[in-house]
Amino acid sequence: MVAGVLAAVLIVADYIGGNISYPVLDSSYDLSWAAYVGSLKNGREDAPPFLAANVAYDRELVTVYDEFGDTLGRAAVVDRDLLARFLRTIRTADYAYVLLDVRFEDGYESDGDSALFATLADMPRMAFAVHRGGESDDSPIVDERLQSRGAYADYRSLAHSEFSRYEFLQDGRLSMALLMYSELDGGRLCRFGPLYFDGWRLCRNMHFVEIPADAGARYLDDFKVAFPYMGAQLLKQYTPDELRNLVRGKIVLIGDFDADVHDTYVGPLPGSLIHYYAYRDLKRGHHIFGLWSTIVIWLVYFAISYVLLKDLFDSAEATGSTTHETLKRWRRILMAMALFLGWNGVLIALSVTFFWLCGLSLGLALPGFAFTAIQLCSALKRTRSV
Repeated sequence: MVAGVLAAVLIVADYIGGNISYPVLDSSYDLSWAAYVGSLKNGREDAPPFLAANVAYDRELVTVYDEFGDTLGRAAVVDRDLLARFLRTIRTADYAYVLLDVRFEDGYESDGDSALFATLADMPRMAFAVHRGGESDDSPIVDERLQSRGAYADYRSLAHSEFSRYEFLQDGRLSMALLMYSELDGGRLCRFGPLYFDGWRLCRNMHFVEIPADAGARYLDDFKVAFPYMGAQLLKQYTPDELRNLVRGKIVLIGDFDADVHDTYVGPLPGSLIHYYAYRDLKRGHHIFGLWSTIVIWLVYFAISYVLLKDLFDSAEATGSTTHETLKRWRRILMAMALFLGWNGVLIALSVTFFWLCGLSLGLALPGFAFTAIQLCSALKRTRSV
C-alpha cells in the first residue's frame, strides 16, 4: 500500500515539478544521455521539412531613440527592405508556415517598417517573435493588424539545466511552437490549476524537446548549406520561381542562425530550430501524458519502493520462506546496481530506456532522493539492531 502511494506521489510530483517555468530539477548532463539515445533512433531528416533563411548578414543601420525620444546612437537591425522582398517572393507559394524569429522593438524603427508590415499583413500562416518584459509584450511599432501574430520566443533555464524544456504556454500566452501547432494542426492547450490539457488529453506544458544530435550541423549529408543566407544565397542564387518551388510545403524559418544560438544538451543550436523541434514534438503528440507509459512507470517505481520498504519495515514473514528469499534476491540486485551506479545512474538508465521506447523523459531528482532516503533509513535500522 505504502509503496503504491509513494510511486503515485513521485509521478504526480514529477508532473507538477516538470511544468514549473524554471526547470529547477533538470540537468543537461542527465538529459544528454537520453538525447544521444534518441539521436540514434531519430536523426535529422535527410530532406528536412523546413527551409532556413539566415539573416545574420542582412542588416541595416538605424538610429536608436530612448523612451523620451532622445537619440542614443546607431544600431544594426534586420534589413527591412530585403526581408520584405523575400516575403513578397514566397507570399504566393504554397508554403506550410513562416516562422519569423525577428524582433521589432520600440526605438529601433526603420524607414522600411511600414512596407514590411504591409507585406506581413497579407501573408497567411505566419508568426513573429515577441519577448517577455515591460508593461506590454506587444511591440508598439508593429501594425495593429499583426499583433495577434506575435508569439513568445523565450525559454527559461538555469545554469545547470541549459536548454532542457520548452514552455508551450508562457504566462498564459502562446509560444511560437504552440501558435504554429494551433494553426496547422488545430491543437489547443489550456490550463486548469496545475493541470494542462490538449483538448481532453492531459499533457505537459514544459516539454523535453527531442533534438537530433546533428541538428546544429552546418552542412547536410549532400554537402548543401543547412542554413543558407537570405540575401547572399537564397535571393541571389535562385530565381523567384525556383525560390517558390523551394519553399513549397515547407516551414520557413527566418532568423539569425549565427548569433542567436543557445546552449542545449546536443550543443549550440539556433533559436529558430528550437521552436521548430518543439512544434515537431507537438505535432507528434509527444507532449501528451500517456496512460500506458504512466502505468509502466508506476509499476517500476512501485517495484523499487516495495523492495526497499520491505527491507525497512520487515514484516513477520518467516525467514526462509519463498517470498522472503525472492525479496532478498531482488534487494541484493537493486543494492548492487545502486552501489555500482548510484541511484542517479540507475534512474538515468531507466530514463534512457523510457525515452528510447516512448519518447518520455523522467524527472530524476525526486525519485533519486526518495530511494536514497529509504536506503539510508534501512542502513540506520540495521546499524541500531547490531
